[in-house]
Amino acid sequence: MDYKNKYLKMKLKYINSKYIQGGSSIRPNRARIQPRSLQANNNSSQSQPILTHQVNSGPLTVITYNLNINIQKNKIYSGMPDTEKQFVQDCMSLTNGESCIKNSLTFATTYVNNNNRNDLGFDVLLITECYNKQDILDELQIIDLHNNYIGIQNEKPNEQHHRASCIIFKNKNISNLVEFNNEYNGISLNYTIQKNGRDIKPIRSCMIVYDLESNIIYICIWLNHLGNGNTGLRKRLECFKMVDELIRVQISDLLLSVIGIKKHPAGKPRIICGGDFNDHNHPKLYTQSIEFDSLNVNIEVPNTGGKLNSCCYSSWNLTSDYIFDSKPYKAKFLGVPIDQLIQTQGYPLLSDHSPIVLETFM
Repeated sequence: MDYKNKYLKMKLKYINSKYIQGGSSIRPNRARIQPRSLQANNNSSQSQPILTHQVNSGPLTVITYNLNINIQKNKIYSGMPDTEKQFVQDCMSLTNGESCIKNSLTFATTYVNNNNRNDLGFDVLLITECYNKQDILDELQIIDLHNNYIGIQNEKPNEQHHRASCIIFKNKNISNLVEFNNEYNGISLNYTIQKNGRDIKPIRSCMIVYDLESNIIYICIWLNHLGNGNTGLRKRLECFKMVDELIRVQISDLLLSVIGIKKHPAGKPRIICGGDFNDHNHPKLYTQSIEFDSLNVNIEVPNTGGKLNSCCYSSWNLTSDYIFDSKPYKAKFLGVPIDQLIQTQGYPLLSDHSPIVLETFM
């Protein structure tokens, strides 16, 4: 055993003996935040984070999915965009008036991985335009009786405010999942800008969760329509900069409050960021290498040759949804899984966006 690994093991043993007693964390007085209790929201009986100086090297499947709000609500309303209205009508017709959400989630749980895996479906599901995570979790448990799912949603839905991001994890210990606050130390993701004479939120919704067991920060983000050309690109990159700044000012305090130290024993975390970026025109966001100064890394959309035309029903000729990764070189596949999707003749309708799948390794 080399001295570094020996030191990390000794440090970890010290942390667990000092800060973990009787299954609950003892937080130092100097911690300035209390992370949201994910455990309380998901009825988990496990309470102690699993920390190691090395992470699993196995396969990982992440899906980002814009699940149209109106297929979740199974509703058509006056004034809704024609493409969305047509999709919901076609979906209702196909399912005899039932919601397409079952079709959408069945795809996510039965996706055939190419990473030589024995299991099917996703490990992490990033959902933008989420209405109610509990409806999604209930449907998942009906569809798939063999796995356990945990859902984290940053805002409670209602009829006036129903646009939120949600992250679903499969077979995860809830105590290993820590949520970032979207407002911290003067940094807020809820800022507004002027567009066409009115205030809009560039970031419609964002969910940031640190998986301590895998040492991965997952970001699920939904951007507004921010214009075309270099101006639109600049505004989208500014959204990433705000997320980066939020992580910078918060991550040390977050870790200190949960595990008693300011850095993860395994070192610098990986970032996987997926969502709907409403990026329909050039220059394309997916061509960018985006700096995250908070962790001294860049995130990129892995170029595996997969198609990215996820938008929208029924032409499918635009890009909008991506997954960025700070370790793009580990990807085996990134793109729209055309052979299993709505572009394949006869496949059931899923959403007015196609999902984007990342098959990678830890």
